[in-house]
Amino acid sequence: MNKVDLLVIGGSGFIGAHLVRAAARAGYSVAYTFNKNRPHLPGDAYQVALERENRLEACIETTQPGIILYCAKPALSSLRSVHDQVNVEGVRWVLAAIADSPHVLFVYLSTSAVFSGHAGPYTESDPPDPEARALYSAYALTKHEGELAVLGARSNAIVARLARVNGRDVQGSLNRRIAEPLEILRAGQPLPRYSDRYISPIGVDNLVQALLEVIAPGFSYHGKRATTLRGHQARAFLEDIECLTFGEQQQAMARLTGNYKRGNERVAKNHPRNTW
Repeated sequence: MNKVDLLVIGGSGFIGAHLVRAAARAGYSVAYTFNKNRPHLPGDAYQVALERENRLEACIETTQPGIILYCAKPALSSLRSVHDQVNVEGVRWVLAAIADSPHVLFVYLSTSAVFSGHAGPYTESDPPDPEARALYSAYALTKHEGELAVLGARSNAIVARLARVNGRDVQGSLNRRIAEPLEILRAGQPLPRYSDRYISPIGVDNLVQALLEVIAPGFSYHGKRATTLRGHQARAFLEDIECLTFGEQQQAMARLTGNYKRGNERVAKNHPRNTW
C-alpha cells in the first residue's frame, strides 16, 4: 500500500498534470491516474480507464489519499455516453469508494458552462440551466449532474466551477485556445471574437495555486480558518444538517463561515450571524 496525501484523477490532462507537478513541489506525496499515455510527472502513476469501476476503487484503496482532486474531462466533442461515464459515473464510483472515509476531502472540477448565459450576468447562487445551452450541452449537463452527485453525497467536498483555463502545458506548449488565435494574428489576418458575452479566463498556473491554497490545512475563508471536524463535533454537525433542505444547509454553512454577502451563502443574509 502506497499511501499518499493527494490523488489526482485525470493527472495526464492539461490541468491535472500541472496540479500533480505543483503539488509535488509543494511537498505533497502525490499519486495520479492516466488513461493511455503515462506522462513524465512526479509521484505514483496508475493507469485507470474510467469505464472500469474496479480499477478506480483499487487505485483509491492502494493510495488511501487524504485529498482527491477529480480533474478528468472528456473532449468536448465526445459522445454523450462518454461525458456520462467521465463526468457522472466516475464521480459516483469515487464517492462510493470513500463513503466510509469522511475525512477525505473531495474536490470536483466543474465548469461555468452549467450556466447558459441567457439570463444575463449570474452569481454562484443562481440555479444552473445547462439544458438551455445549444453548444456543448452534453458537457454542461453531465458536469451539473456530477455536481449534484457530489453535493448530495458528501459534506467534505468542494465544487470548483472553472471558465476558460489558458496557458502552457507541462511540456511548455501553449494550449489550443491561445495558440490558434496567435497564429491568425501572426499571419496578419483579422481575428473574429465574441461581442455578446463576458468571459473570465484564468491562467492554469494561477488556478493550480488557488486550488493548492484551498486544500491546504491552514486555509481560511473570510477570516475564519478552515478545519476538519472529528469525533463528537463531526457527528453533531452531520446530525444537525441531515434533515435540512439544501437552502437551510447553505444557511448553516454561512453562519460557520461568516459569508452572508455572496456566492451560495447569499440566501443567509437575513439570518443571525452568531446563532445556530
